[in-house]
Amino acid sequence: MTPTLITAPALEPITLAEAKAWLKQDSADDDALIGALIVAARTSIERATRLQFISQTWRIYASAWHFTGQSGWQGWQVDLPLAPLSSVISVTTFDQFDVPNVLSQAGYRLTHSLNRPRLVFQYLPDAPGRMSEGIAIDVVAGFGPQATDVPEPLRQAIRLLTAHLYANRGDDALAAASMPAAISALIAPYRRLAVRL
Repeated sequence: MTPTLITAPALEPITLAEAKAWLKQDSADDDALIGALIVAARTSIERATRLQFISQTWRIYASAWHFTGQSGWQGWQVDLPLAPLSSVISVTTFDQFDVPNVLSQAGYRLTHSLNRPRLVFQYLPDAPGRMSEGIAIDVVAGFGPQATDVPEPLRQAIRLLTAHLYANRGDDALAAASMPAAISALIAPYRRLAVRL
């Protein structure tokens, strides 16, 4: 399965004002730089934890269904590579002529497990007819639409990593690229294991 970002988060887990207060910066001279470092810190920590923080829309492409077995809901489970997931917008399969077929939402449900979100189908869905990327699953991932929806340890990790990147800009590429121990400790409880699809 290949996730593709459709709609990026509308805001960051920490604001420019919060980052500047943490950095003890009053001047506006570095505002653009600090804003870019907030984004870099957030994406680095999302990648390290395999989580999405602020609500964002993704399309997950697959060429075939990869079922992980039957569930207690009299159906079939498909593990999804993004978490946390708040909703499934649509599940679409494409036939050999690229004609889309949107599956009825009554035929599946989303499990909201942080470590293993998955679709559970009541009945075995039809295989796609298209050879490549014949399945498209649109989802909303993230803890929620507000910065305060993100757990505070992850927000603090973003503050710390933003400060680390700001302090090490251009001086030592190796120091800037390494994750400080304090940040690793903050994000450790939130790390997801890789999902094999």
